[in-house]
Amino acid sequence: MPARSIITRFRAYQLGNAGSSFSYFSEDNFTLIEARYNETNAPSISRELRLCGADTIANLHITSWDQDHCSPAQLEEILAKYSPVKIEYPGYTPHTQSGEASLKIIKSYKAQQNKAITLVQVTPEYITSLNAAKTYGYRNILHHPKYIDKDSANNNSTIKHFRSGSFNVLSLGDVESEQIAAGLRRQSTICGEVDVMILAHHGADNGFTTSS
Repeated sequence: MPARSIITRFRAYQLGNAGSSFSYFSEDNFTLIEARYNETNAPSISRELRLCGADTIANLHITSWDQDHCSPAQLEEILAKYSPVKIEYPGYTPHTQSGEASLKIIKSYKAQQNKAITLVQVTPEYITSLNAAKTYGYRNILHHPKYIDKDSANNNSTIKHFRSGSFNVLSLGDVESEQIAAGLRRQSTICGEVDVMILAHHGADNGFTTSS
């Protein structure tokens, strides 16, 4: 596929406390990565939307039910203020009260908006149903979860390769398994096409992020 010039922006937002907040913009599509929204990152997100010429969030992408990735109260603010038309949320069953509350909020939002909202639960079955990825394309790739780890919720985080723009971003959530890392290293799209990598589990020294 020939290379295309696409206005593309990636931003990492400060939160003032533990957690993650990012955005990826390409082809008039603004994706907010993680449902975090407070007095620290809210002005920056608003400014970034203006710079992108966007009024709303096209896609809210949540990698984990942990509260540092998805806060129920902040999720409600995002939905009320920016009305995303698509929400990608974790495929594993929430294991905390905040996760359970967040899932209820998402389903309630869908019910209130009726059919205008697309909800995508990123389960192993959903990933299996997708077409195989092709190298050097402009379609995003979902890599994980390929299975549900009953012993570690972190390893059920969503891994997504954003490549719809002029540069690519790999989002790793909270995964910490060396086996998952080894599997990703075997993917030609990851080896040859990642420009920006969001470190797994906030850069924790847990065996996932190594020199390899």
